[in-house]
Amino acid sequence: AKKLLAESVASQFRRQLQELTKTITITDIHYIRCVKPNSKLESNKFDNESVLSQLHSLGVLEAVRISRQAYPNRMFQAAFLQKFQALTHAHWKESIPCSRLISLGRFAESRKCCHVVLKNLPGIEDSERNFQVGNSRVYFGSGVLEVLEQTLARHLQNSVIEVQKFLKMKYYSIQLQKQKESSFILQKVIKKFVYQTLLSQKKKSIAICQNHFRKCIAKNEVHEIRREYNTLKIQKNCKTYLSQKLYQKKKISSTNLQSIIRMKLQMKEYARMLYDFKNPVIPEIPIEIIEEKQITESEFEKQEKEKQEKERIEQERLEQARLEKER
Repeated sequence: AKKLLAESVASQFRRQLQELTKTITITDIHYIRCVKPNSKLESNKFDNESVLSQLHSLGVLEAVRISRQAYPNRMFQAAFLQKFQALTHAHWKESIPCSRLISLGRFAESRKCCHVVLKNLPGIEDSERNFQVGNSRVYFGSGVLEVLEQTLARHLQNSVIEVQKFLKMKYYSIQLQKQKESSFILQKVIKKFVYQTLLSQKKKSIAICQNHFRKCIAKNEVHEIRREYNTLKIQKNCKTYLSQKLYQKKKISSTNLQSIIRMKLQMKEYARMLYDFKNPVIPEIPIEIIEEKQITESEFEKQEKEKQEKERIEQERLEQARLEKER
């Protein structure tokens, strides 16, 4: 916040100018012609003579005329084949569709496919003035793209009509078959109703009685099975609870007993080690050995230091053993 407040107007302008320059470098270049609709600056009002004179002065009309004389419309081959691939089915005999040729890198065949589409269009002559197929684009003369659009629209309309015809035929054939089946079923029902009315009523009543009787028996059997299952489940849960409770009691008591025994053993061991630590045993050196070897005073001090070092190491080892036992 302090940096923003301390920023000057010049630094803000410089920063905004740099951001605008970055945005402009990223975007593509488009040439725009601004036309003033009227001299009174009113909305939804166009002065035809003023607009025409402005377009003439800007060179728009001349550019349109020049573009019309050459190839005013152009399109990439991939977009052309993707859009007009429906027109190639009748003339393209290869197994690979035209829309996949460019993705496979077969550019020569894609140009050939574009030639096939354009040559077989009605009302368009095969000449350089009408169309040209380049390495990556297709260039159309004046009115050629409109003919292509109309041909594609007619082709799609005919295809839709064919699909509709097939679907309608399928639909009405299914309806006819259903009507035949329904008429046969209706005839069967009527005949059965006429000739077997009494027999069907008796059978229905007997079946209803049997159904109710069997239903009652099945209900009783189901209730009995459920009652037995519930009793067994309750017994099982009770036994499980009692056994778990008894096991927990035994486990706790055995754990307490083990801890008491281990505590007493560790206390005895600790008391022994503490007594040994406080009352170390110093071995006596016989006088005869001293007289025989004639140990000097410096050598005796050295031996005493070595003994003390050994005792310290032994005490550390005992302390570590005690700690490990306690753990």
